[in-house]
Amino acid sequence: MHDALVPLSCTPVTHSVPMAKNHRSDRSSTDPATRLTPGVVLDRLVSGPSRAARITHTEHLPPRAGRHAVWPDRIRSEVVAAVQACGVEHPWAHQARAAEHALDGHSVVVATGTASGKSLAYLVPVLSTLLDGSEAPAQRTQQREALPRGGGGRR
Repeated sequence: MHDALVPLSCTPVTHSVPMAKNHRSDRSSTDPATRLTPGVVLDRLVSGPSRAARITHTEHLPPRAGRHAVWPDRIRSEVVAAVQACGVEHPWAHQARAAEHALDGHSVVVATGTASGKSLAYLVPVLSTLLDGSEAPAQRTQQREALPRGGGGRR
């Protein structure tokens, strides 16, 4: 493995996302029996008169099964090995597509749920390009207020 990839963090940093593998938390709110349902959360959001007027649309989307893919061939094997060493055997389809677009030189915006892999979607092509000796301009933005205390998700 390339020495630049050795410090790649494999530790989940969020306490609120059950999707993170090997996730440990001592917070009782992660217990499915005590979690608030989306309906309860929505009721709370619209309970105040000033809040209700600001909500213009709600829609319930049923959960979808995740789809795995393979990393694009242009991703360096050292980067794939580092990601696999963190326990991520295959990327999600949106990660592979984002990496492909980034490698093609396109601007990429990824908007998915917490702990769904946005970080790897941009880090993998950036690390691979840097290891090739090229520049890899990248900008990552996030809504800090929308994240749970302690940071974002894993993958």
